[in-house]
Amino acid sequence: MRFAIFVDDHPPPHVHVRGVGTARIALSDPPTVITNKGMSKPDIARAKDAVRERRQELLKVWTELHG
Repeated sequence: MRFAIFVDDHPPPHVHVRGVGTARIALSDPPTVITNKGMSKPDIARAKDAVRERRQELLKVWTELHG
């Protein structure tokens, strides 16, 4: 899976996840799925786990990009 934060994106703070399908996951505590287009439940669970583990780092990047 690939995780991305886009420079020209909008709130709420979130990451875009690409794998087999795509999803947007909010950087909330706990991470929540905003959209899911074709990702399986196991892949969503893995993506949420990865976001949970790196949440502070991802929020730092989001804040640096979006203020």
